[in-house]
Amino acid sequence: MTKSQKEALYWMLSVLTITLIGGSCLIFGSHPQTQDKVAKHSKSAASLLKKAVKAVNDADRLATAAAIQEAQKAVDKLAESSKKKTLQEQLNVAKAKQEQEDAATQAVKAAEETLNQNLKDIAQKAVNDLSNKGKKAALQSRLDAILPAKPIIDEFPRQSGEITDNSYWT
Repeated sequence: MTKSQKEALYWMLSVLTITLIGGSCLIFGSHPQTQDKVAKHSKSAASLLKKAVKAVNDADRLATAAAIQEAQKAVDKLAESSKKKTLQEQLNVAKAKQEQEDAATQAVKAAEETLNQNLKDIAQKAVNDLSNKGKKAALQSRLDAILPAKPIIDEFPRQSGEITDNSYWT
């Protein structure tokens, strides 16, 4: 069964289920207890949504692994909706930012440890791509403090295998 066939079957079963439940409510009447449960559920859903929005905004602002994990847990608790999809997309952007910051931090650390100009250049590119100004400034100051090792220059010039000036030997 293809994905579209499964989706169509799921949609038809959902419509059928909703129709049966709606019909039974019309036939047998609604009970006050059911209305209370629906009201509590909608309040609970609104509370979960509010918590998820706050968690995702915190994850976006902080861009830490802990904040992102908490936000992911909060988003996972939500029922499928367009708002959940939007929050998940926003959380994916925060995850990408955090991964980018981690990569830049690792690049700066490698440049600090090796004092290699090529690694410093790579780290500079990674730092330039960061959007978090505070993290960017901190990593830039670490990069600026790196003084790459200069190649060792021989004190004596190397001699070629061929003597071009014979005046020395005469």
